[in-house]
Amino acid sequence: MILLSEKKGPTIAAFLLMRCEVGKEWDICEKLTKKEFVEIAYPVYGDVDIAVLIKAKNMRELDEVVSSIRRENPEIVETKTYVGMLK
Repeated sequence: MILLSEKKGPTIAAFLLMRCEVGKEWDICEKLTKKEFVEIAYPVYGDVDIAVLIKAKNMRELDEVVSSIRRENPEIVETKTYVGMLK
C-alpha cells in the first residue's frame, strides 16, 4: 500500500506489529495515535498485541520512526515491520 501525496511524491506505508507487556496495549496505542506519523493504532488479538499503520517519506525516516517508538516505549518487547509494496 502506498499513499500518494500530489506535492511530496510517494509516501511509504508500513505496518508495525508489536508485542508488549501485559495490560499496556491501550496505553501504548493512546501515545502512538498522538504521533504525526501514525495513521492508526489498535490493540489486537493473536500473536501480537498491537497493530500500527505508519506513514514515512522514505526508508530512512521509517527507520527513525520505528526506532523512536521502541526507545520511547520500553514496555514494547518485540516489533515486526512490514513495508507495503509498490505496484
